[in-house]
Amino acid sequence: MGLVCVGKIVGVKGIKGLLKVKSYTQHPQNIAQFGTLLTESGMALTCLHVQESHPPYLVISCDEITDRTQAEKLKGQNLSIHRHELPQIPEDEYYYVDLIGLDAIDRAGEKVGIIKQVANFGGGDFLEIDLDAGQGVATILFSREDVPVVNIKGRHVIIERESLLIANDKNNKAMEGEE
Repeated sequence: MGLVCVGKIVGVKGIKGLLKVKSYTQHPQNIAQFGTLLTESGMALTCLHVQESHPPYLVISCDEITDRTQAEKLKGQNLSIHRHELPQIPEDEYYYVDLIGLDAIDRAGEKVGIIKQVANFGGGDFLEIDLDAGQGVATILFSREDVPVVNIKGRHVIIERESLLIANDKNNKAMEGEE
């Protein structure tokens, strides 16, 4: 089972090597509950303690980092855990990582594209879809109305094509009748 990114080291604080971390967990402080976080350079950070909390940012200490110089070397690195360490969730909930790479199919069964990422800018979760045939990128609100079926085992979601927000300038002009 692979690794799942749960945060990123975005800076350092103080001479004792405290790490400023952006947490990607639903409740930012939960990142410290995993016990061990793996950096991109292969270092395992253990015995994590939250020193400050400014969601989604935290200032944490760990046993392996004792000074600012050590901490600076980790700046910009993602923090991951093993997939099996994620808590179990109800059947109708999904981890973002489970949605990335799924085919997006319309109700007629036609493939629209592949889910590239999931984002939330405060107004709900959105799926970013790489459209087939090099047509650009589109987003869709991740709601039961716009994405009525999620089939993780079947590796696809069914979407309402009319709800796609297309980010490609060529497509936007065509939709406005300029082409």
